[in-house]
Amino acid sequence: MIIPTILLLVSFYTTAIAGSPTIIIRVRTTDGSVLRVPLPEDDASTTLASILTSAGFDLDGADDESTNWKCRVGPPGKTSGNDAEIFDVSPTGGDRHKTAADLGLKHGSMITILPPTAPKR
Repeated sequence: MIIPTILLLVSFYTTAIAGSPTIIIRVRTTDGSVLRVPLPEDDASTTLASILTSAGFDLDGADDESTNWKCRVGPPGKTSGNDAEIFDVSPTGGDRHKTAADLGLKHGSMITILPPTAPKR
């Protein structure tokens, strides 16, 4: 009975949200773990901030106002091409409202959260 239950959960996770197909966006955290965020495939208005919030990130810095969240589309270490662009999703950042379509996200795309930079002394 465990196998059918697992298959049902996987099917539910990867199928429709409100009747539309979903895509899975991977979010790599600073500790190297990867979280999976399901998004409606036909929702062009999903923002970078909403994706990261769905993955459990507090982008408004309720715990630490000095946190400057930055990320990039693609796996860690990518340093060339369009995937190398760094996006500022901190509370004052201008990239929070970029949509999945703006970023070219599709099923299996990865967003890498960059480690915070240490303040200069």
